[in-house]
Amino acid sequence: MKTRFTPSVLSLAVMVSFGSAANDYASIDTYQGKPASEHTIRANSAVASILPWEDTSAFDRTTRGLIAEFGTHEAGELKKPIRVHGRYVC
Repeated sequence: MKTRFTPSVLSLAVMVSFGSAANDYASIDTYQGKPASEHTIRANSAVASILPWEDTSAFDRTTRGLIAEFGTHEAGELKKPIRVHGRYVC
């Protein structure tokens, strides 16, 4: 005998799984998370000890040569839509 799952059974299963996940915390604003394991603490400490914390040049390079921020004006927007194989993609 072949078992068939109807859409209503599948949607019920999805709702139940999301419902149990929602019970972990009431809101993203109040979620506290769980403490890091000993392994994670040791791994983070090992990486932190070799990072060049005094080198802030990456922050300077992020704005060097930047004409304008993305999405703040019309200059970066396409003037004409792009067609590929007869379909508009942008």
